[in-house]
Amino acid sequence: MKKRIAFLFLLTLSSLVAYGQSTITPYHQRNDFLMTTPGALKFGLYGYDNPALLSYVRQPDVLFTWSDRTAPWDEFKRWGLFMGFPNFGFGTIHEQTPAGNSAEYALSFAGGNRFISSGLSYNWTRASTAILDKSSLLTSGVLIRPCPRNSFGVTWTQAINTSGY
Repeated sequence: MKKRIAFLFLLTLSSLVAYGQSTITPYHQRNDFLMTTPGALKFGLYGYDNPALLSYVRQPDVLFTWSDRTAPWDEFKRWGLFMGFPNFGFGTIHEQTPAGNSAEYALSFAGGNRFISSGLSYNWTRASTAILDKSSLLTSGVLIRPCPRNSFGVTWTQAINTSGY
């Protein structure tokens, strides 16, 4: 009996791994430039993570950041530029790998007030090789802030084009 349960567990686990391959970039990889939860530091990544955050932007703002995870700190092999305007945002992440170069872009729009807001974002990729090309994504987000120190956000991401893999 224990062998059957172990076999079924391994079979289920292997099927999850087989179906786990996706052209959608995982959430943590898309948002690795976040230093904390999306709403904790000002405006997150200006709609790149949750487009609903853009309803809080009152004046233009820019964030430039880079990751030295795979290279020395001064080589800029992975960097991001995020810009926020009232109810509108643009973000891009560029990466150089041995397989080639890729750039992910996002246009985000939001509306709402200080209590509840929603937003929509369109993400697409340009890559030098087909293996780095990813699906275009449509992300919708909602942010509820019942009081100034608490907020609840949720996002939903859907692939709308499977141009890679």
